[in-house]
Amino acid sequence: MFRRAAAEALKAIRLETEEGIPELVKRLKGADDHARHLASESLVRVGPSAVPALIEVLVKGPSVEARKSAAETLEKLGPGAEPAIPALLQALKDPDDAIVLAASSALGAAGPKAVPGLTEALKHEDPRVREAAKSARRSLTSEDP
Repeated sequence: MFRRAAAEALKAIRLETEEGIPELVKRLKGADDHARHLASESLVRVGPSAVPALIEVLVKGPSVEARKSAAETLEKLGPGAEPAIPALLQALKDPDDAIVLAASSALGAAGPKAVPGLTEALKHEDPRVREAAKSARRSLTSEDP
């Protein structure tokens, strides 16, 4: 088991380039939690060039786990994930609470350009969306909506 985990970690490290993004995304979409975690960490090290692929997984990922991992990875990219703000705002309306919470956290880390969309989300009919938007907005401003 340890050898397999070590081998997976080495493979992920070797993929930490723009050319490795497709393979890392494949692992992010997979069912193996450990491989998904390693892929996420590697995508963070690749940096903002991974954002388009992460948006694709967030929007069209094959599972809740993959979509949640994409949002969590975007959060770790912080302001580098700014191009993902529209997709993250859309993810606030996801029927799965795990996606809503992960998207909210990612928006809170994405920077001040998320504030207008979060302000609009405060008017959403779903109280989960309003609460997630309020939390994310609070982390970006000193104002309490």
